[in-house]
Amino acid sequence: MLFAVMLVTACSSRTPMTAAAATQPPAPSTAPQTTTPTMPSADSRQDVELYKTGIKQGCVNQGIQRGDAPAGIAAFCGCIADTFNRSLSPAQWQAASDAAKAMNSAEEAKVFAPYMAQAKGCKKPK
Repeated sequence: MLFAVMLVTACSSRTPMTAAAATQPPAPSTAPQTTTPTMPSADSRQDVELYKTGIKQGCVNQGIQRGDAPAGIAAFCGCIADTFNRSLSPAQWQAASDAAKAMNSAEEAKVFAPYMAQAKGCKKPK
């Protein structure tokens, strides 16, 4: 979840994101797909929902710590959440959640990297 905090900071902050991996899109896979996609288990779906909630709550907490107006926090964090919910596939959310559980912020960053420019379009709270 460390990356999630860095992600929100990068989208809203006055300081740039330090994770180099977040600025580079993931390399396309050249390996052939050999497995049939399966539906994630109920536990996996719940993990992803908790992960999404954690990202949004981390955004809110950062806004509060900075002293941003509550309405601005709600609008900005809602925009961030909506942007990533529209952009990431269920498999990408699962990969990010799994990386966060494994405390692998570099892998987590790779999932979000292609969508960072869209998230930067969210209006920063004041």
